[in-house]
Amino acid sequence: MAEFVVFGDAEAAVCDILRDSSQVAAFTGVTVATDLVGYAYPARRLRVARTGGIPTLWMQLDNPAIEIEASAENKAVACDMASAARAAVFAARGAFVGQGLSLFDVADVSGLTWSPDAADPDVSRYVVKLSLVTRPE
Repeated sequence: MAEFVVFGDAEAAVCDILRDSSQVAAFTGVTVATDLVGYAYPARRLRVARTGGIPTLWMQLDNPAIEIEASAENKAVACDMASAARAAVFAARGAFVGQGLSLFDVADVSGLTWSPDAADPDVSRYVVKLSLVTRPE
């Protein structure tokens, strides 16, 4: 009978990485979250979401697709925050263990992307998409 593999929480792991990052901490007042509860623009926020990804079960590897959305008071700060978040996740590869997983690798899915809000064009937001390779702890 095949073994059932339980993978760790990639969203929570990326949130931990961002909260512990000195690069992200350089931006005062940043909230790191997986949802929009309590968020009011133009506060600084990094929202982390798993948007897909296909596990390789026979190797017990997960390949979560992660989206990090940076919102801030202006376009320049949002871009810099997204860049810092991306750098923090890349710096954690091969070193982060937590939330039920070990982070082995990180790759870009798409570079920094300006993502204006159709409902509110004043929202300054950049998005970065990453692909992770993780294994259960």
